[in-house]
Amino acid sequence: MAADYEYLEEIPPLYGSVVAILAWMFFHAEKVVLQLCGPSKAVEEYNQWKWRNIFVSLTHSWIASIWVFYSLFYYPEIFEDPVAYHNVCIYVQISFSLGYFIADFVDIIANGQSRQNWEVLVHHVVVLYILLYNMLVCRYVGAAVVSLGVEINSILLHTRKIMQLRHVPYDAIHYRSVLVINVITFVLFRFSAITYITYAALTHYHRMSLLYKYLLGVMIVLTWIVNIGLFHRIIKCDFMRRYRPAADKTSTGKTSTDKPAVIKEIKEHHVYSNGFVNNNGLQKRNNKKAIS
Repeated sequence: MAADYEYLEEIPPLYGSVVAILAWMFFHAEKVVLQLCGPSKAVEEYNQWKWRNIFVSLTHSWIASIWVFYSLFYYPEIFEDPVAYHNVCIYVQISFSLGYFIADFVDIIANGQSRQNWEVLVHHVVVLYILLYNMLVCRYVGAAVVSLGVEINSILLHTRKIMQLRHVPYDAIHYRSVLVINVITFVLFRFSAITYITYAALTHYHRMSLLYKYLLGVMIVLTWIVNIGLFHRIIKCDFMRRYRPAADKTSTGKTSTDKPAVIKEIKEHHVYSNGFVNNNGLQKRNNKKAIS
């Protein structure tokens, strides 16, 4: 017989608020440190903000992923009752991620990137509401922890994007390894996490408030659409891309302009770990060429 977790003592929202503020300060401080260290020489000037932003996101993905593994291993009660079960560890975990999403949301707006990243902002608004609701009412904490399992795959997505920004050659063994592991973790962790959240929502919908029920339903539908589209783009761009003619490359595998073979995806668009697309980099590159 399953245990009844409805009578667990609620954790004061003040605790979660403090953790979220400290997390926001941590990620903001990391951005400041990256700026003080100076621009990355391997990344174009117009992509410096994107490089710092993705690097900070990579930090969150590593922390969240390790935390998810720990929580799911030591607290299997999460799967018994993803709605009512909670403890200090997993409660602090979702509060920490809440602070990250706040930091990223503020960073996008403060740096004038809201127009180019409006899809990301919409995604963050929905995630922020759900995590904030979970923190304030101390409910659905277990489900939120499982959903953070997508960050395991985000490690590979962010690493892939950073390597693209640094123009790592497509045929480099470490880059190809990242592409393969990215697809594997996409199926094992991203799709599995979304599948479980969908199952949990259908199983426990009668225990959810009306507003949370509808908002979660919308987010699940959008998440499936976005991630299926993202997976299709990854397969197409990373494993079905066209190679440049061999005559265009030097003996080192680089083009005659001494730059690595440009991946088709980079030329066309930038894809975020949540599946959204940004054409800002290509537009700025074309504008720069036009001016020169």
